Amino acid sequence: MRYIVSPEKDGIQYGDYLAALDGFRDDLPEEVAKFAADEERFTLSNAKSLHDAWIERIEVTESRSTTETPSEIRITLTLLGQMYDRRVILTYENVTSYAITGGNNRSATTDTLHGDIFTHEVRPAEGGRVTHEIAIGDDGCLEVTCRTFNVEDRLN
Repeated sequence: MRYIVSPEKDGIQYGDYLAALDGFRDDLPEEVAKFAADEERFTLSNAKSLHDAWIERIEVTESRSTTETPSEIRITLTLLGQMYDRRVILTYENVTSYAITGGNNRSATTDTLHGDIFTHEVRPAEGGRVTHEIAIGDDGCLEVTCRTFNVEDRLN
């Protein structure tokens, strides 16, 4: 995390993140910029927030290259919303890199490797790409760099 979490400050620094976002918003695809600035996706007690959502599924698919098209990776992340009333589905297109780190989840009341999402941030990456980083549990992280992504809420 570069903006929303700081080693010099405690907790989530949403104001710092928004200030940074103002400086790079035009470098993000329109739909990603809208998601990145959507306060509901960060508010601690909003049903649409990623905070306190649980990872249910991470799916990585790769198409095979042909003479006309190169290989392409897509990641679909399915989260159970913090109020258990929806699935939040993030679909990352044309992925160029990703990392998934599970960690000891000492703070959870249930025994899970991933635990609840703490926070997340969106930022531009090289070559017109975008990075979405998600802090999970105590030590976990999911970071995806891609061309674009979209989000869908499916009510249960």
